[in-house]
Amino acid sequence: MAFVKLKEGVKYRSEDFGGLVFDPSRSLILEINRAGLSIFQALKNGVCEESLLAKTPQEFRQSVSRFLNILAQLDLVKREV
Repeated sequence: MAFVKLKEGVKYRSEDFGGLVFDPSRSLILEINRAGLSIFQALKNGVCEESLLAKTPQEFRQSVSRFLNILAQLDLVKREV
């Protein structure tokens, strides 16, 4: 099981459209929708990836999994096995 959490220093804030994610180490700003913001809120303290996917409706699991992979590629989260 992979445990996923925000990389140290990564911040996010809620906005009307969803939210903004900021990585100060690279001056990276990412705009996310409300679904993405919900995922970031779950990742704040870390979450088991399988548990997060299990709580996600079946039709959205693939999208959530892809989003987590994109966050990992952008080095905004870290996965611990």
